[in-house]
Amino acid sequence: MSARPKNSIFNTSLKLLYPAMLLVLSLASAAAKAESAGCAAVNAHWDNRAVSTSWVAEFTSYSAADFLASDTIVFSIFGTAAASGDFEFGIGWDLAAEQEYAYHWSFNQSWVTGGPATQITGAQILANGPLQISAQLTLVPNTLFVDITCTSAAPANNAPTDISLSANTLNQSAAANTVVGTLSSTDADGGDSHTYTLVAGAGSTDNALFNISGNQLRATNPAAIAAGNRSVRVRTTDSGSGNLTFEKVFTIVVTDNVAPTVTIVVADTALRIGETSLVTFTFSEAVTGFTNADLTIANGTLSPVSSSDGGITWTATLTPGSNITDATNVITLNNAGVSDLAGNAGTGTTNSNNYAIDTQRPTASIVVADTALAIGETSLVTITFNEAVTGFTLADLTVANGALSGLSSSDGGITWTATLTPGSN
Repeated sequence: MSARPKNSIFNTSLKLLYPAMLLVLSLASAAAKAESAGCAAVNAHWDNRAVSTSWVAEFTSYSAADFLASDTIVFSIFGTAAASGDFEFGIGWDLAAEQEYAYHWSFNQSWVTGGPATQITGAQILANGPLQISAQLTLVPNTLFVDITCTSAAPANNAPTDISLSANTLNQSAAANTVVGTLSSTDADGGDSHTYTLVAGAGSTDNALFNISGNQLRATNPAAIAAGNRSVRVRTTDSGSGNLTFEKVFTIVVTDNVAPTVTIVVADTALRIGETSLVTFTFSEAVTGFTNADLTIANGTLSPVSSSDGGITWTATLTPGSNITDATNVITLNNAGVSDLAGNAGTGTTNSNNYAIDTQRPTASIVVADTALAIGETSLVTITFNEAVTGFTLADLTVANGALSGLSSSDGGITWTATLTPGSN
């Protein structure tokens, strides 16, 4: 056999005295989460590997970076009935330059000494690598076998230790389900994924106003969230063993950037002489700065506007102008004249519902058909108004030297007829 490297951790010789021989060594350390690339490569090549007479054919090298410090390597050496001659096996690092073995065994037919006394750790492979394995057999090839199994055990899972939110501000003008910010977790287990939920507990006051989709914290209906600081409690759950969790409270700053809006209602939509109407202005929120100077009133006047609920609802009395007939009228508010309590000014204009005004008195013409009445004669009298009227009776008429009868209208109150009978003598 060749000379042993001077820096060997262990050198020994064993004699193959019988056809079958088993030698097992376990190299153990802390567990790893999943099979490393190094383990996969070792397992693929050294699964009951038959040893040939060619050193090169049975020499393999694996990058230390492909292993985890916690990998466990178990290997067995066994032979068939024909196994004889010299056998050499080495496992360690830099075997090609024969700088150092972790383990180095030699077998021949004449002597045997010692046995394994040292173990490899995954940390040793990472510190000294690459990991290299070699095997050589003289005389009878393929009668001795090396079986190496590399495994990784699941370690204890680490719980997440923090949650971050990329942003924490929200405008009330934002659309439904607007993303407030993106959630991320701090976790020592780099391979873990995380799920997020809103949970009850201290700081969960405003959870109902928000929702989580994937890793995004969203505002369900920003317009319905009051301005100010809102508090939510978020839980992150990792994908590791036991699904460990961490919870954190976040403050969401909601800004009122929405301009106030208003509806204007005129209660009486058909105003006549002597009538007035209540006008109600209902804003979307409390406003300041609202005066009659912000209003344009068609064909009428408005008493000073006032509010009794802090600036949301305002009322005034509309009095129509005199001697007016107009079926199309509105009250118009210049919204820029009012502001909400956050200082957002209104925009554009808002009109009330339509109201009609008729404060013009009706006029009439009266025609007596027969202007020269004799005894026994009567005459048709026609009274024509400029518009339809109601309440017209014979009591409203004064007839000189005669009497009227049969006053009636057949066209809705514009044209009225009666019969005039002159007085006797």
